[in-house]
Amino acid sequence: MKRMTGFTLFELLFVLVIVAVLTAVAVPGLRGFSGGQDLKHIAQTLYSDLVYARSEAVKRNADVTLTANDGTWGDGWLVTDGAATAIDCDKAALEADVLRAGCDAADSGVRFETVPAGAITFAGNGRAGGNARFVLCDADRLHAREVRVGVDGLPEIRRLDACP
Repeated sequence: MKRMTGFTLFELLFVLVIVAVLTAVAVPGLRGFSGGQDLKHIAQTLYSDLVYARSEAVKRNADVTLTANDGTWGDGWLVTDGAATAIDCDKAALEADVLRAGCDAADSGVRFETVPAGAITFAGNGRAGGNARFVLCDADRLHAREVRVGVDGLPEIRRLDACP
């Protein structure tokens, strides 16, 4: 008589229980990690668009503005050399005076806790019209980032310990 090899039903169920417990422990941690990555991405995109706006202002020797899309920073932002104030982020084409659009923020769950009172305008010499400060938090308010622009026009980004 041949000896049967393999796993018993009890052994298979035991392994499945262990996998289920490990998954239940790991999933909440991954959710926080994912929210932190979304926040980091949006803050980095805002920072790079500020650098881009300043660079375009110097290159063109003309004013370039970073403004909230349709008046709300949470809906994204526009880098413009004209009077554009809103675009439809679902459309691929940009208006003629919109140089770049930051539409990733609209669907990310990232919250803008602190925003500048108005648009940020960079002059042809690269200087900003005034200080600007953004504080961004993830949906769970576990992670925060700050993006600042001084009157010298140089943006900076840093991690905050908590949401305000």
